[in-house]
Amino acid sequence: MVTVSHKKELMIVKYINRYEDVIIFEEVSGNIKMTFTEDSGLYIRYGWKTDSDKENGVYDMIDGSGGPYITESTNMGRFHKNWEGKLVDYITPENPSSKNTYLLVIK
Repeated sequence: MVTVSHKKELMIVKYINRYEDVIIFEEVSGNIKMTFTEDSGLYIRYGWKTDSDKENGVYDMIDGSGGPYITESTNMGRFHKNWEGKLVDYITPENPSSKNTYLLVIK
């Protein structure tokens, strides 16, 4: 389930996964911030191409328990039609201590 709101000129999409966890997607400076709310970010799998990527917090895949599964080249249009053609280049934590907020860097 997806609901959309507009905050000033930014798009915010609320995604509810199969376990009814809420994930918020927010467009920020041409990229998309992904926030797992409450306990939905407790179990997250990550993928990376090299050990260097892992050490630097650069992921090519993120999969929260219950979804959504997002990898490089994911078309964010699956979450909202206005994001059609916005492809994920890589994923990184919003800040080093962040355990529930990630930046989906768009190509």
